[in-house]
Amino acid sequence: MDPGSDNIRFFVLHGGKDQDPIKGELVVESPDEKFPYEALSYSCGSPGRLSIISIGEAGLPVRANLHAALVRLRLPSSPRYLWIDAICIDQFDNSEKADQIRRMTPTHTAASRVLIWLGELDHDSDLGMDLVRTRDFLTTSQGETEMRVALVGSSFGIHHLGPTEKESRAIFFLLRRQW
Repeated sequence: MDPGSDNIRFFVLHGGKDQDPIKGELVVESPDEKFPYEALSYSCGSPGRLSIISIGEAGLPVRANLHAALVRLRLPSSPRYLWIDAICIDQFDNSEKADQIRRMTPTHTAASRVLIWLGELDHDSDLGMDLVRTRDFLTTSQGETEMRVALVGSSFGIHHLGPTEKESRAIFFLLRRQW
């Protein structure tokens, strides 16, 4: 890509089923075109295990956590336009990396939405995510995360004041994930 250009590279994730290989292509678009895309934010994961995804006719090695995200984000029969730093930035071109990293905030801001991948389900993480969506959280001045739960009355007049032990553990493990 031309270093003076405002163009951005996007990954078009082709549709497929869970067991299908990950395939896609790269397209270059100008942010001025209001190109609809989603940005993916994720933890790189451990460098050990790599999977190969197909970009056009070429193979690109990606870390296991990104591969898992692509499998889950892929639509069955239609393409999905994504901005993913590890795919859309040429990792071997230090000049491009510096330029694109400088533009990450505007790139995420211009996205139609930002997707956050925390990894595969583990330690009741699905329960933890449900609780985060349905309960009210606050951060104390010491930086500790607490759950503020309103009194919820049942038809029997019983009030629940906080999370159960299972819910607390689910939230604990969810908040300890790398990201």
